[in-house]
Amino acid sequence: MFVKPIATDSTHHVVNPDSRSHEVTFCSRVAGWANALFDLHPEWPFRRAEIEQSKSIKRKRSDLRILGDGDKLFLAGEVKMPGTAEGASPYNADLVEDSARKADNAASEYFFTWNVNVLVLFDRKKWQLPIMERRVQDYALGLELGKPDDVDRPDVETRIKAFLADFFAQFAVIAQGKQPEWGMRLDEWFIRAFESHVSWAVKLTAEFLWTKSNAEKAFDHKLQEWLGKEQGWQFTRNDPNQWREILDRAARTLCYVFANRLIFYESVRVKFSELDPLKIPKTVTSASDLYQAVEQRLFICGALFS
Repeated sequence: MFVKPIATDSTHHVVNPDSRSHEVTFCSRVAGWANALFDLHPEWPFRRAEIEQSKSIKRKRSDLRILGDGDKLFLAGEVKMPGTAEGASPYNADLVEDSARKADNAASEYFFTWNVNVLVLFDRKKWQLPIMERRVQDYALGLELGKPDDVDRPDVETRIKAFLADFFAQFAVIAQGKQPEWGMRLDEWFIRAFESHVSWAVKLTAEFLWTKSNAEKAFDHKLQEWLGKEQGWQFTRNDPNQWREILDRAARTLCYVFANRLIFYESVRVKFSELDPLKIPKTVTSASDLYQAVEQRLFICGALFS
C-alpha cells in the first residue's frame, strides 16, 4: 500500500527547514557506525559504507550505500527524518519509487527506505514484479520518534547501533545467498504497510484529543461520555498516564475505522463506475474541510447499499 502524504501545516507535521541537514548528518554517523562493524566482522561481505556523492551544489544527498569487494554494491537507499512529511512512512510512494530508481541506475542488489523508526528492505533482483511486491522485509526499531531532533538523543543512538549490528548480521546471510527463502507473506506485508501509514495519523489524532480535551470542557465531557458509555472503556480522567493511554486507544480506533471505510470505498469503486476517485478538493483548507469532503463521497457509496 503506497499512499502519497497529504501536505499539512505545522500543527500536523513538524516542518523543519533543516531536515536535509539532519539527514546528511545522520547518514554520516550511520556510515561511521557501519564501517566500525565491518572492521569487526571481516566474515561479512561488506567492506565499507558511504554517502552517495552529488554533483549538485544545491542538493545534499542523504543516500546510503553499502559496498563489498571490488566495489560491488549490495545495498542502497534513502533516509528521511521522522516528523517530516517525507518521513511519515517508509512506504511513502515517492520515497520508494525514488529509491528503486536510484538502485536500478546504480545496479544495487537490494535497496531500502528508512524513516529511522522503520527500515524497509527491497529486493531489486525482482525487477519483473510490481514495486510493492519487491518488498521482502521491514525492521521496526521500536522507536516512536516524532521530530528530526529525536535522532540526536543518546538512547536513540544506542538503539540504532544495536539495530545495525543485528541488521547487517542478518543481511550478510541474505546477501551471500545462504538464506534463499526469506521475507514476509503478502497478507503480513499488507498489514505492516497499512499500520505504517496509519501510525502517523493515530499519533496526530491522539495529540489532538489530548490538547482539545484539556482546553475545552464541553469537548472533554462529550469525549468522556463517548469513551465510557459508547465504547465501554474504563479509565480515570485525572490520571494523566491512564488518560493518555485511553486517548491513544481511541485515536487508533477512529483512524482504523476511517481507513477501513476508505479501503472499502476504493474496492466498491472497481464495480461501480459512477463513484469518483477520492481526491482532495482545492477548496480544502483545514482538517474538518477534508473530513467533510471525504464523508460526502463515503455517504454516496453507502447509499448504493441502502
